[in-house]
Amino acid sequence: MHKLIKPALFLLVIIGVFLGLAFSGILPSAINPFKKKEMEITETALKVEDVKAIAQLFTQQYVNEFIVKKVHKTKGFLYGYSTDQLIIIAKGTCFAGTDLSGLKQEDIKILDSLSVEITIPKAKILQSIINPSGFNIFVSEGYWDDNYKAVQKVKLEAVKTLEKMAKNTAILKKADAKSIEIMEKFMRSVGYSNVNVKLK
Repeated sequence: MHKLIKPALFLLVIIGVFLGLAFSGILPSAINPFKKKEMEITETALKVEDVKAIAQLFTQQYVNEFIVKKVHKTKGFLYGYSTDQLIIIAKGTCFAGTDLSGLKQEDIKILDSLSVEITIPKAKILQSIINPSGFNIFVSEGYWDDNYKAVQKVKLEAVKTLEKMAKNTAILKKADAKSIEIMEKFMRSVGYSNVNVKLK
């Protein structure tokens, strides 16, 4: 029994020294069960992929009906010119929003476990559509009746005209505001309470 006292005391001394070093913070964290682990921010890339998965935010739309007029002068068989009119009533929709597909890792900065800063592109017209049923040919004379390609070209120009009309409104400003609101809600839904969304 006397022989076991010294090893036991030695073991108690070793344990005491270990606990002392552990609580003092001297031991490396890998072997210190009492050392508080530092927060590691390893979620940035994941959050970027999460946001990019949204791809495009269609946040505003612009609908308009307008008249397209074209005139073509066709040289007469013997003399003069004939004036041929094309009048189309077009109705279409422009969709504005934010394209997140090009978002980079540095665009999202996780500041701490509760705070994040994200920079997103400014809103733009993502799509402009005038369906075939959105074109109503009101007047078509001579040259236009016999020239399908020319009429199709006018219809394509009408889509660009619709887009220009949309840009002259506040659609992009409203789309920016809506995109910021959506991104703030999204980042809060994944656990961040302090969210700052900026525009590039």
